[in-house]
This record gives sequence, C-alpha cells and structure tokens, in this order.
Amino acid sequence: MKQISSLIDFYNRFDSEQVCRDYLEKSRWDDSISCPHCGSYKTYKFTNGRLFKCGDCRKQFTVRVGTIFEDSKIPLQKWFLAIYLATSLKKGISSVQLSKYLGITQKTAWFMLQRIRYAIETGDSKSLSGEVEIDETYVGGKSKNRAYAPVKTKSVVFGMVERQGNVRIKHVKSSGARILLPTIQKHRKRLHGL
Repeated sequence: MKQISSLIDFYNRFDSEQVCRDYLEKSRWDDSISCPHCGSYKTYKFTNGRLFKCGDCRKQFTVRVGTIFEDSKIPLQKWFLAIYLATSLKKGISSVQLSKYLGITQKTAWFMLQRIRYAIETGDSKSLSGEVEIDETYVGGKSKNRAYAPVKTKSVVFGMVERQGNVRIKHVKSSGARILLPTIQKHRKRLHGL
C-alpha cells in the first residue's frame, strides 16, 4: 500500500466500508483464505461477500475474526481512521479527541485505542523493514500537575517506526544505552540476518 500522508489521502484510499473490507482481506490472506478457527484453506465465501465457511471444521467466520476488529460493530472505516490517527499524530490522540473525530462515545474510543495499542505492543517486530527511525519520549507531565503524590521520575516510552508506517512501542525502565541497545540490536539482527 502506498504511504498515506494526509486525511484527504486516507479518504481517497478508504472511501467505503467495502474498500476497507477488501483491503483487510487482501492484507490478511492475499489469495489464500484460511480458517481462523482451524487453519484450513478449504473455505467458501457466501454470496453476500462478507461471510465465509470452513469446509473442514464447518464454522462460519468473517475477515474480522482473530483480529482487533473481532466482536466490534464499529465500521472498519472508523477503525482504519482511528489507527491512522493513533499512529500518525506525533503526540498521539486521546479517547476524547478520537470520539469527536469519529462521532462515537468516549468509552468506545477508549476501547478502540486499547485494542490498537495492544496490537502495536504485541505485533511481530520482524515486520519492520527498510529505514527505521528510533526515538524515546518521557511521559508523565510535571510533578506539580499530578493528582497523586509528586514523583520526580517519568515513564520512558521507546519506539521504532519504519518509513512505510509500521510502529513498535515499548515501555522501558530508562533511556540508557544498556537498556535500549539490546532491543535495537535484536531488531537489527532480524532485519539484516546478522
């Protein structure tokens, strides 16, 4: 997929629910649809274009089963926009902001952001390739503004972003080389086979 650089690009690329569904099917399965329940490739697509059935375990499924979109009635277009906003904005996005952008409740936006963060944190770092930018940031605000007893330290969040848009974020103990270098070297080995 070509790089999406603006909201206009996003809406041009994902202009309908069907386009989002087709993109998810292609990204997930390419041309070999496998059952998320048993892994069988003996699958059938119903005429409605949304539902599949496994020829082996006989269970029905959609492209959402086994993804962060499973058990959610939120349209894929809103999910895709939430992912775009959560990963492209430098300072991230709050559930309050996201709820306003998507026209959903703050509780629903919080749920979506939790699933997106989970997917980013548990994603396979082998998928990062090409040029990868690495940085860390400190989260926690000023001690005087905290609701609880002031603490002098902030949490350190370490991130790796490839130019094509995949992201890996991890909470680390400190930003020292002793902590960060092993993660960077592990990632470099996966990229270059070292």
